[in-house]
Amino acid sequence: YKKDGKLTQALEALKQGLDVCVQFNESENISITQLNICAILSQMGDHKAAASYANKAAFQCQEDILKLSIKQGQEPCSSKIVHNLNEKTSMLGIALYNMGVQEEFIGNLNLAIDWYKKACSAIEDDPEADITLKETFYNALHQATSKILDTRNKLWDKRAETFYKPKK
Repeated sequence: YKKDGKLTQALEALKQGLDVCVQFNESENISITQLNICAILSQMGDHKAAASYANKAAFQCQEDILKLSIKQGQEPCSSKIVHNLNEKTSMLGIALYNMGVQEEFIGNLNLAIDWYKKACSAIEDDPEADITLKETFYNALHQATSKILDTRNKLWDKRAETFYKPKK
């Protein structure tokens, strides 16, 4: 549906899929479905709802990471568990990044910066994290921080002009 531009139908299909995942406790698919719902809602312009789904995905990823970490303690040599842990860590970073994107759309630039920092932190030490993903997170953080600094500098310039305005 999404490829055909039928966002409402895509959203409904994803929500039905999410319900099935929850019903059958398919936790490994819940967070990715929530992220897909976030993307559709963002495309539809509903950034508050999109942020809510990104937040849900982040919590689900954290829960999945905790479960996998416990499993890893029980099976330390399992390469599948290590791979799944790395995958969930990247997904957590994506969810946190998406929180930042949605907050930026909403106009909460300071909050967006906080989410971007968390996204960068989430995948910073992940050796399997895609370098492009890391660059995307750090670039978003840099750009949002630059916007804040530009705004502050403009405010200071206006104050300086008013305060130090030469008398005629």
